[in-house]
Amino acid sequence: ADQGGNDAADSDIDAAGNTAAITLGQGDHVTTVDAGLFQKASVGDTVWVDANGNGQLDGTEAGQAGVTVKLLDANGTVVATTTTDANGKYLFADLTPGTYAVQFDKSTLPAGYEFTQRDAGADASDSDADTTTGTTSQFTLRSGEANTTVDAGVKSTFVEQARIDLETFVRGRYQTTSAEGGEGLSPGYWKTHAPTDGCGGSTGPADGAWTGVPYKPTDSFESLFGVNISGSNPTLASALATTGGGMEALMRQAVAALLNASHPMISFQYTEAQVIAMVQNAFATCDYTTAKNLLEVQNTLEADLSTPATTTVTAETANLDADTSGSGPVIPAGGEALYTYKVTNTGNVALTDVQLSDTQLTGLTYASGDNGNGVLDVGETWIYTASRPVTAGAEFANVGTVTAKSVGTGTAVSDSDATHYTVPAVAQNATVGDKVWVDVNGNGTQDTGEAGLACVTVKLLNASGAVVATTTTDNSGNYQFTNVTPGTYSVQFVTPSGYVFTKKDVGSDATDSDAASTGKTGSFTVNAGDAITSVDAGLYKTASIGDKVWLDTDGDGQLDGNEAGLACVTVKLLDTAGNVVATTTTNSSGGYQFTGLAPGQYAVQFVAPNGYTFTSKDVGSDSSDSDAGADGKTGYYTLTSGSNVTTVDAGLKQATATVGDKVWVDVNGNGTQDTGEAGLACVTVKLLNASGAVVATT
Repeated sequence: ADQGGNDAADSDIDAAGNTAAITLGQGDHVTTVDAGLFQKASVGDTVWVDANGNGQLDGTEAGQAGVTVKLLDANGTVVATTTTDANGKYLFADLTPGTYAVQFDKSTLPAGYEFTQRDAGADASDSDADTTTGTTSQFTLRSGEANTTVDAGVKSTFVEQARIDLETFVRGRYQTTSAEGGEGLSPGYWKTHAPTDGCGGSTGPADGAWTGVPYKPTDSFESLFGVNISGSNPTLASALATTGGGMEALMRQAVAALLNASHPMISFQYTEAQVIAMVQNAFATCDYTTAKNLLEVQNTLEADLSTPATTTVTAETANLDADTSGSGPVIPAGGEALYTYKVTNTGNVALTDVQLSDTQLTGLTYASGDNGNGVLDVGETWIYTASRPVTAGAEFANVGTVTAKSVGTGTAVSDSDATHYTVPAVAQNATVGDKVWVDVNGNGTQDTGEAGLACVTVKLLNASGAVVATTTTDNSGNYQFTNVTPGTYSVQFVTPSGYVFTKKDVGSDATDSDAASTGKTGSFTVNAGDAITSVDAGLYKTASIGDKVWLDTDGDGQLDGNEAGLACVTVKLLDTAGNVVATTTTNSSGGYQFTGLAPGQYAVQFVAPNGYTFTSKDVGSDSSDSDAGADGKTGYYTLTSGSNVTTVDAGLKQATATVGDKVWVDVNGNGTQDTGEAGLACVTVKLLNASGAVVATT
C-alpha cells in the first residue's frame, strides 16, 4: 500500500485488502482510494550437462542434480535458495513480480565441471549463467509470469587424451657348457706320468705329449710361458723336477696348472691363458709366492679323469629393450629368443579393443595385468609373451604393434616398438700346417723325391708371439694344428741339431719354405673354417768340399804315396757366377776344406805358388788325380744336404830348365868348335848345385 508519492495512482489496501481509515468531510468526493492486485510469478528451468560443449541443451543431454541455485533480488540480495533435482530441474515459485537474477553456485558443480558458453542460440535452450560467476543477467517477472528459460549448462573440463605405449623386450636362453673348478693334479702326478719322447723312445704317445694334453715334457718352459730364466732354458719336465723354493716352486706348480687347465677331463679353476698370465706377472714383479700359492691350492684337489671337465647348463641373457640395431642380446644359434611385450595406458581415458601383433611372430600370449574388467584402465599395464627358435644368421629384428580405442569417444590409438638380437657366427675352427722337408739341393723348393723330416718341433704363435699350441712332425715330415680359432698367427719351427733353414719364399707358396733363418714364419691371417696347408719349412745339413794340394814330383798327374803335400797354397771357392765365396790356404800337410756350405754348385780355384805349374788333370782315379786345369780351376761340383766331397785335389810341379850341349875334339886346340871337328862319345857329365853337390849325371 501507498507505494510511491502519488496517492492518485497508488494502491491503498494492505495485504488483507483493507485501506487505512478515511475521513470524509461534507461534500467530499474522494477518488483516490484504489486497490492494486497481482498474480504470483515463478522462475526456473534446468541445469544440464552440455556433453558436446555447444552451449545448447540438446535432446540427449542429461540434467545435473545437486547444483545449488540462488534467487537474487534487484539489489543482488539472496531471497531464495534451492537445489536441482535428479533431472537437473529447479523452480522458484510464489514470487512477487519484480526484477531478479539467478545465481548457480559454481562451488556445487561436480568436480571437473565448469559452466558452458553463455547465450549460444535460442533462449529456450541456451545457457544463461556467466561462465565465471554462474549468475544470470537480471530479468523482470510480471504478474503471473512463469519464466522457464533461465538455464545453466555445465561441461566437463576433462580433455580426453587417449594414449597407449608398447615396450618390447627380448632375452636369450641357450645351452652352454661350464667348468666349475674343484679339480687339479699335482706336479708329482704329472712328473710320474710323463711320457717318453715319441721321436726318440719306444713308449708313450706318438707325439711325445702327456695323455690328453697338447704339451710334451720336452717343450720349453720359457717359450710356453713367455718368460726368461737367466742362464737356463728348462723344459717342462725339468721344471717339474726342480726341488727348490721361490721361482722353482712356482715353475713346478705352473707346469702342473698348465697341464690341468688343458686337460678335457679336469675341471680346473683357471684357463691356460690365466695360468700363463699369472706366471708372467709373477716373473715381472718377482713375487713368485702369491701365484705359486694360488696354483698349488688348485693343483692338490685331485681329479676324476673318467668324467668331462664341463657340464651342460642353461644360460639366459639380460632382458633388453633393444630398439636399435646392435643393442640387443647375443644369442647363439640353437637357442631361444624370449619376448615380453608391455602394453600400458598412458592417457587419461580407459581403452578397449586392445590388439597386439608382431611383424615376425604369431601366437602372442596374454600373461597378466588386467584387473578383470577387460578394459585397459588408465595407468594399467598388460603383459604379453612370445618366443622363437634362434637360427643361424647375423641380426634379427622385429616390430611389435598395439592398437586400441578410447572408451569415451572411440578414438583410435596405436604404438610400435622394435627389438633386435644378434646371432654370433658359428666358430668354424681352422687348421694350419703342411710339411718340414730336407731341401737336398738347397734351392728353397720342395722337389720330387725330397723327403720329409720327422720329429721336428713346431709351435703356433698368436699375434702377441705367445705359444698357443705345439706339435711335432710325423714320419713324413707333416704336421697340423687343429681347432685354430680365427686370428693372426705365425709358426716357429725349432731347428733340429745339425740343420739350417733353406732359402725363404722361393717360387710358389705351395712348395716354397716359409721359415726365416730363425725358423719363424711371417704373420698370416686365419679365418673361420680355413684349411691352410702351405706353411712349410725346408731344412738342410751344411756341406763341405776339399782335399789336398801336393807336389807331383814325378809329374804323372797321380798322388803317389811318397809325394808330399804343399803348404800355404791359396784356395778359393767359387759360385756358379764365378764369384769367390770363400778363401782358405792349405795346411802343413797340403790339406784344405770349405765347411758350412749350403747345397749348390761350386768350383775350386787353386792359386799356383811362384815357380810351380799344375800337373796333368784327371789322370786316373778321381780320388788320387789332380782336378785343376792349367789355370788352377776345377769343374763344378754339386753339393747336396750334408754331403762332404773330399776328392777335389790339385797336383803341382816345379817349373824345370835344361842344361847341355856337346863334348867335341878340339883338333887345332883353338877352343872353338871349328867346322869338321867331331864330337866325343861316352864322356860322363855331372850337374852340380850351388853347394857343389851332384844333382844329376849323364
